[in-house]
Amino acid sequence: MTINENCPCKRKKCERHGKCDECRKHHAESKRQRPVACEKEKKR
Repeated sequence: MTINENCPCKRKKCERHGKCDECRKHHAESKRQRPVACEKEKKR
């Protein structure tokens, strides 16, 4: 597993921070289907 050093997620203390595969899996299994931080469109 690779760790993304440039993870855009604002939750720095999250156990999945920088671990994109684990984060995507967690979001897919969640009741609320929300996009992962790195897949969100940036607000202007």
